[in-house]
Amino acid sequence: MLNFPWQIDYDEGINLNASWLLSQGVNIYHPNPPDHFISSMYPPLYFVLNAAAIKLVGLNLASGRLLAFIGAIGVGAALWAWVYVETKRHVAGALSALMWFSLGPVYVWSTFYKQDMLALAFGLVGVAMVAHWAAVRRLSSEAPSGKGGNASLFWAIVPLLLSFWVKQSSLAPMAAAGLFVLLVDWRLAIRWTLTAIGSIIIPFAALDLLLKGGLHTHVLAFDYYGRSAARLGKNLDALWTQHAPLALCGFGYVVLSAWEYAKKSEITSQKSEIPLSALYLLVSIPASLLSNSLPTANYNHLLDILAPLCLTLGVALGTVWRRTRGGGGNMRARVAWTSATLVVLVLALIQADILYNKPGQAWYSPLSMPLAERAERMEKLSEIVKQAQGDILSEDNWLLLKNGKRVIYDDPAAMSALANAGAWNQSALLQDINRHKFSLVVLQYDLTTETYNPRWSDKSLKALKANYEIRFRDALFTHVPRPPGDAPDTEAGCTLQTGSALQGYTFRATTANHGDSLPLSLYWEVTSKLTLQINTKYFVRLLDSAGAVKWSADLSPGQAAGKTLPGSTDLTTGVRDDISIPVASELPYGHYRLALGGYTIDGARKITPLQMKCPTNIKPQPDGTIPLASIEVVERWGR
Repeated sequence: MLNFPWQIDYDEGINLNASWLLSQGVNIYHPNPPDHFISSMYPPLYFVLNAAAIKLVGLNLASGRLLAFIGAIGVGAALWAWVYVETKRHVAGALSALMWFSLGPVYVWSTFYKQDMLALAFGLVGVAMVAHWAAVRRLSSEAPSGKGGNASLFWAIVPLLLSFWVKQSSLAPMAAAGLFVLLVDWRLAIRWTLTAIGSIIIPFAALDLLLKGGLHTHVLAFDYYGRSAARLGKNLDALWTQHAPLALCGFGYVVLSAWEYAKKSEITSQKSEIPLSALYLLVSIPASLLSNSLPTANYNHLLDILAPLCLTLGVALGTVWRRTRGGGGNMRARVAWTSATLVVLVLALIQADILYNKPGQAWYSPLSMPLAERAERMEKLSEIVKQAQGDILSEDNWLLLKNGKRVIYDDPAAMSALANAGAWNQSALLQDINRHKFSLVVLQYDLTTETYNPRWSDKSLKALKANYEIRFRDALFTHVPRPPGDAPDTEAGCTLQTGSALQGYTFRATTANHGDSLPLSLYWEVTSKLTLQINTKYFVRLLDSAGAVKWSADLSPGQAAGKTLPGSTDLTTGVRDDISIPVASELPYGHYRLALGGYTIDGARKITPLQMKCPTNIKPQPDGTIPLASIEVVERWGR
């Protein structure tokens, strides 16, 4: 996956686009106007690291995937170290780390261009440092005093802070650490908590102020997603179905820890410490429930509970294993703890080997296609995208960036959530779809069968279905604009003196951007075959505010359709001319109007303007033309 040249996951392209824009000096936290959308719903650290990589080696997927892979390795290393700190058993630490690497979600998401792994690694390193501080404190004959003795505790804030700056929802490790310190020493906890919270709030507020509120607008945008009990239930069902042995072991260890905590407190009448590992699992439960209730939550949201489960597995093994020797001459105790050790090992064996042996296919359907086959198909699709004219709407942002296409709308799921909440104006998107701005729409599903999709608002999905149809079904589904309908959007009823009439026209653009091709459909019919003249011409002109012609086309009625009047026998039913009006890159921004007129040419090439007779709702201009539309050419973000 590190070398696979194509995007697999939706979010890979979203993160890549933000990193690319940042490398080009674009503010990715600017409030989104209607004419574009940059998601960038996470703090900037991951984007900054990838932007630096893009500056060094160019646009690529490898840097973000490598960071995720390093994060997954870092999680395993932190689990091993933490388990050893609490149990003094390297074998238990190794079991915890290897269990982590064997899990399906870890297998899949460890090489995606996503924040999850790096954020989790920083968080676990930070809490492991707190666990080490606690172990040193317990071993000391007297509690360390002064700044020197607690320095390692405060240094643990650094990786915990970095975890937040990679992914804002990764606060469970910091919360667990703060709660643990509170149970140990409430005075110290106050100082530590104020330092930890201040290290987040102060730089966040400063950067947000610098960005004029843009940072919190993007980072807190998940508040607009709402919650989904169905999604939560689906993820929890997958958690239990695939990880029941791991969950049983983890929560069994929590029960054991709570029992021993209560027992020691009762015997000694003094406050004892609950293991940080057990506390971390407990804190992770509500955090995971919250994150998995997002309607777009994939199985990577289970990583935040799987890591503490792997941790408690290792700690459980180390704890019960140590108790087999601590039983002394008490044979009953030794047998009980030996049995508990065997139970932990059996649960680990069942979890690692029996439940599934193809974690990629089990946890992520796009990985069920062999990568070599997918790469071959994507290469063909990439060539189609490369040859396409104008802008393209795609859920695969890397496909666009790779071929030099700009990404105007980078995250349909976020756009839908914010549009439904009234936090983003989707009017420009709807007009872009209705006026067929996009020469291709590339999605991971066939629009033909879609009736509901959480990645698109109801209005945008309806507009897509009405204006685009499937062309290719492959690794991705490619859609093209639907041909115009049999009836015009705007009735005209304007007649030419030569026996032909403009029944109506379809033109939906009110704004346009450089590089666009604006579709215009003209519906012609014959009003009188007795007066119909072959030498009748019509023209379409794009005029600026001063009346200067910026583009024009001269055709005979039906010529664009290959059925020039009156050359076809079925002209009583009419004919439609489809014309594309290019918006040249050198066309100045401003207001333009589209006009239509007619004329005849005799044998001597003499041009005679034709007057058009129209209903009262359409008023011909003094020059004999009729207005079709007013257009504003505007500067589009990204050009």
